Amino acid sequence: MKRNVLLCFLCLLSWIAVAQNAIPDTSWIKANYTKTEQYITMRDGVKLFTAIYTPKDDSQTYPIIMQRTPYSVRPYGEENYRRTLGPNVLLMREKYIFVYQDARGRYKSEGNFREMTPAIANKKSNKDVDESSDTYDTVEWLLKNTRNNGKVGQWGISFPGYYSSAGLPDAHPAMAAVSPQAPMSDEFIGDDCYHNGAFFLMDNFGFYSGFDGPKSQDGTSYQGHFNAEYDDAYKYFLELGPLKKTNAAPYFADPNCIWRQTTAHPVYDEFWQSRNIKKHLKNIKPAVLVVGGWFDAEDLYGALKTYAAIEKQTPGNNNRLVMGPWTHGGWAAPAWKGFAQYQFGEDVNKYYQEEIETKFFNYYLKGKGTFDQPEVTVFETGSNQWKHYDVWPPVNSRPETYYLGPNGKITVARLTSDVGSTSYESDPANPVPYTSTTSGHRNNEYMAEDQRFASKRPDVLSFQTDSLTEDLTLTGEIVAELDGIYDRLRCGFHRESDRRVACRVNNACR
Repeated sequence: MKRNVLLCFLCLLSWIAVAQNAIPDTSWIKANYTKTEQYITMRDGVKLFTAIYTPKDDSQTYPIIMQRTPYSVRPYGEENYRRTLGPNVLLMREKYIFVYQDARGRYKSEGNFREMTPAIANKKSNKDVDESSDTYDTVEWLLKNTRNNGKVGQWGISFPGYYSSAGLPDAHPAMAAVSPQAPMSDEFIGDDCYHNGAFFLMDNFGFYSGFDGPKSQDGTSYQGHFNAEYDDAYKYFLELGPLKKTNAAPYFADPNCIWRQTTAHPVYDEFWQSRNIKKHLKNIKPAVLVVGGWFDAEDLYGALKTYAAIEKQTPGNNNRLVMGPWTHGGWAAPAWKGFAQYQFGEDVNKYYQEEIETKFFNYYLKGKGTFDQPEVTVFETGSNQWKHYDVWPPVNSRPETYYLGPNGKITVARLTSDVGSTSYESDPANPVPYTSTTSGHRNNEYMAEDQRFASKRPDVLSFQTDSLTEDLTLTGEIVAELDGIYDRLRCGFHRESDRRVACRVNNACR
């Protein structure tokens, strides 16, 4: 009898262990959290729809972690629960008050939506509202109406990452920890819409066709402007013709849609400059954790430049940067062991979620444990190592200039003569593709793809260095400057005696 009881007890312990290690789902959240829905009134009277998940254990108070989003807080209805809460499963188990809010003008929230709402530095009345003021007003309401410990955090990826950045200027005193992840920062210079001024055609066309069409009467969904399906995006857009054809039926016929706004501003004018949140990242008080991915085709620029803007404009800040071998938002996946043809030798998400993200929020919002993470943490592909630095780029890096020379050569020595030229003919009817893959969607692996396939074309110039005599590690931006006299590539790199990875500047320039 004793043996049977012991066996049953051990089986029970095993079942409990399995249950505790299982990935939580809707039923787990229902058992541990209570969901309420609320319209929170902003200073100008506009009401924003907010879903609040509060731990059922009322023996203590909890900090708040919020996300503001244009992508819906669904599922709607207090009886309908999300499958996950917060940035990762570990934090969900930690128990926080998780808050999700439909951004102004989106889904069930009132007001008018604006693509990356221009920030107002000097607000003169309650009618001067932006994402900073909406964040502040939301925090103020939550502090008064939830069972909280007086600490608030915010996070988001991509567009919600922008809302996290936009909540930093003039942040509420209770806002203690903010993590902008792959945040949109300047949609013309480097994020999403235009990449260094080049229109991100396929992504913008697909995204905006369904993002801001007519809203349903109950505010729970949007009707897309149109539905375009194709297996060969290169062929589809080539046959579509001039971009202006998309500004009429059956495409973006609504003159007020965001697509029409973005295509109407093909230069870096006031429309884009006013939406640059980076210049407002001054005097930032909360602890900040900026996260980005080396293989992010959408907002790699945003992560690096958001961190740099805070560093430059907020002396003495508490600001950290994490860059890993991720695509857009890949760090939120359950696991991440490889991408494209690369294998990283470990689950990089396990390290990030356990050692960085969870500890960041636990320390600054709960006062739990420690958070002694270095200023900059980057995963170095090739060596498959997490590297830590006090600044970015590292102090032991230096710029190196490569000059384009005759016979397709790249040299580190400045040419002694200005004489010489190389030319090609470009045919708009036969543009250079960005990838060797034929697809109806973006080839997400193109950020890691060997681009030398394009060098076989007669309308592409290729330049290559001689064989390198020692290995190099790239640590900074690659900038191409075409000044008509000396065309050059600038690379940041550094040498390390304990480990070196080859860098070859041999991709086609186009």
